[in-house]
Amino acid sequence: MDSVAVVIPTHNCGKLLPRAVESVLQQTHKNWDLYIVDDGSTDGTQAYLNTLSHPAIHVIRNDDAAGPAVARNQGILASQSEFVAFLDADDEWAPEKLERQLEMFRNDPEAVLCFTDYERLHQDGQRDPSAIAEFPNATEGMVFDNLLKQNFVLTSSVVVRRDALSRSGLFDHRLRYCQDYDLWLRVARVGKFRLVPESLSTYRLHGDNNVLTHGYAMLQPLFLEMAIQKHSDSADAKKQMRSKLGRAWHHRARTAMHEGNFAVSRTAYWRAARYGHMPVKSLLRASFSLMPAFISRSILGSIHWLKSAKPKRAALQSMSPAKI
Repeated sequence: MDSVAVVIPTHNCGKLLPRAVESVLQQTHKNWDLYIVDDGSTDGTQAYLNTLSHPAIHVIRNDDAAGPAVARNQGILASQSEFVAFLDADDEWAPEKLERQLEMFRNDPEAVLCFTDYERLHQDGQRDPSAIAEFPNATEGMVFDNLLKQNFVLTSSVVVRRDALSRSGLFDHRLRYCQDYDLWLRVARVGKFRLVPESLSTYRLHGDNNVLTHGYAMLQPLFLEMAIQKHSDSADAKKQMRSKLGRAWHHRARTAMHEGNFAVSRTAYWRAARYGHMPVKSLLRASFSLMPAFISRSILGSIHWLKSAKPKRAALQSMSPAKI
């Protein structure tokens, strides 16, 4: 039976970690070893870990937080299994996840990485049942070009061959963001990706979650900048990526201005212009980000009021005197 090393990095996630561990214990595929890397937790995580007595669970402790890339690498290097699976401490798996993915590997010996569809679980309990449907570039096979356009691989859904990691290298701890995306791009150069089109992973959104805290509009430009710097080979590819990056930063600038975060908006507009994307109609908005915040809020408030009042005036003008 195929052996799988499951790696869970955790930092101050003591309330959710037991659910992640339980989802591993409930796997229908039983030949696994679980490596939990406690990355300097101070929230009582160690007390929970001390209760674990399963012979296939191994705990690695860091006195100080080194970051998720270092923690995942520690788990990989401590293991010897043919396959490596990743699970974040705040996410969960369906019981048949590993079984489905290993079946995919057996059916396609050329596949080096298998990921699954996943559901998003919001703080209010709402579930988005198929997140992969939101990524038009999600595909199988030699995915490097499509993956370069957009990261559609959830870390907690991945099972990868150890041999592929030997050829691609491990997580790059020098990167502040996108360590997982960077690794998937390197693995994509090694061989084929396969997708199990079932939501077998649960991605939990909560207050400490990057996507919820910063928003995808903020993270997407960072993903693209990393991709340009490390993975765009040809001049044409770089040109296409720079254009996409300019649009992404422009979107981030408008989002930040709408939120009233003028410092972030100013930086994002500058980066959009740096990558050659600054429509004429956006120059006025960009100038607002240079003003004191109270002036910008006053001007934007007036513009929004005028826009909302215009349909009402038009409706009144279209009414007959009798109706008025």
